[in-house]
Amino acid sequence: YQNATMHGDAQCQFWLGRMFEQGAVMDDGEEIVPKDVNQAAQLYLMAAEQGHHEAARLLGMIFEEHGDQDRAAQYYMKAVELGDVRSISHLGIMYEQAGSVEEALSLFTQAELARDGLALTSLGRIYLQGKGVPQDGKKAVSYLERAVAENEILAFTYLGNAYEQGIGVEQNYSKAFEHYKRAADAGEWNAQARLAFLYSEGFGVEKNMEEAEKWAFKASQNG
Repeated sequence: YQNATMHGDAQCQFWLGRMFEQGAVMDDGEEIVPKDVNQAAQLYLMAAEQGHHEAARLLGMIFEEHGDQDRAAQYYMKAVELGDVRSISHLGIMYEQAGSVEEALSLFTQAELARDGLALTSLGRIYLQGKGVPQDGKKAVSYLERAVAENEILAFTYLGNAYEQGIGVEQNYSKAFEHYKRAADAGEWNAQARLAFLYSEGFGVEKNMEEAEKWAFKASQNG
């Protein structure tokens, strides 16, 4: 990988960047590549400059996570220019967080046409919460069910919210539990917190304080 990276192979630069961003270990726990986000960003930049759209998006995500909104937007837009649909959704989230819900909806709708799971989740969340638009539970659930079909983890949490609260669907704690469990197993802390609540109250599942405490601890670690 490193040899190919030095010779300018964008795909190898991208994958080596992924290894540095996440860290890589052998099955026996031996570290192969130490986690190094700065090194990952440099590799993503090299790949993005050669037209690698995923590298441009992940570079944008690194900048966003570190509070550099301008450079995040710059690389999301570069990724979009390179054909990365998911970056349209990331731009939409940035507009939404800045208070431009109308612009965000326009971007989410554009990405939704390409069945982007993040866009579908974002649209579902906005209509579920009535954030900047009138609350529309049925529309929210429709978007979230499509996002779940695309295996978008956060969509399971929001669909669980809909079933727990009875928004757009008949209240059903068992289905809420089912959706929260799917997201919680993937490490989504909001779902883990809701699982803790359902276990503590015995809603949709047999009351189990040991399980409640376990999921509450996981939520506190991941949140």
